[in-house]
Amino acid sequence: FLFFFFFQAEDGIRDVERSRGLGDVYKRQTITILDLRMNYIGGKGAEAIGDALRNNATLTVLYLSRNSIGTEGAKAIGEALEVNKKLAIICLKDNNIEVEGAKTIGKALEINETLAVIGLSENNIGDEGAKAICKAFKTSKILAMIGIGDNNIGDEGAKTIADALKNNNTLVVLYSNDNKIETEGAKAIAESLEGNSVFSLLTISFNKIGDEGIKALKEVQRKNKNLEIEF
Repeated sequence: FLFFFFFQAEDGIRDVERSRGLGDVYKRQTITILDLRMNYIGGKGAEAIGDALRNNATLTVLYLSRNSIGTEGAKAIGEALEVNKKLAIICLKDNNIEVEGAKTIGKALEINETLAVIGLSENNIGDEGAKAICKAFKTSKILAMIGIGDNNIGDEGAKTIADALKNNNTLVVLYSNDNKIETEGAKAIAESLEGNSVFSLLTISFNKIGDEGIKALKEVQRKNKNLEIEF
């Protein structure tokens, strides 16, 4: 039997004990998609989910956005991803994982061989967190889509992203909107995409890339008809 589990805040699992119980259920069932958005499970709840992830061989999609898991919760999920061999999609949007959480997730992405899509927007990871995540771009053979929008990433982080893109042939989509990327960061990303025939979508709206940044990206887009950029 295959199961799709969908929970939101009104389902009433905001407290730690109930989220632990859900982790136990998750271990026993053949669940393929688990949606726990907006349940405020916190760090302890994320630890329960992480424990279940270590032992589950059926789940392919996990939505954990807006759960206030914080750095500790991100650490638990990251450590689980290092050993999980099934999960393909995970969304951790708006969980306040910050830099240390991003480092743990980044380390996991370097090791994990199945995760193709990860959402990390609205987590305040900054340039240092972006650097940690980008390390995985260079080693991952499967990562295809990543969301890092609204994370206070500036030119330093953008240059790290650009460097990683030069050495990646699997990433197809990058959501980097609502950050603090300026002209130099945009130019670096543009340069990195010049010889990339795999990459197809970049969102960079609501940054501060200016006319020169837009010009550089549009020039790359002119050369690569398969590349879509949302300014």
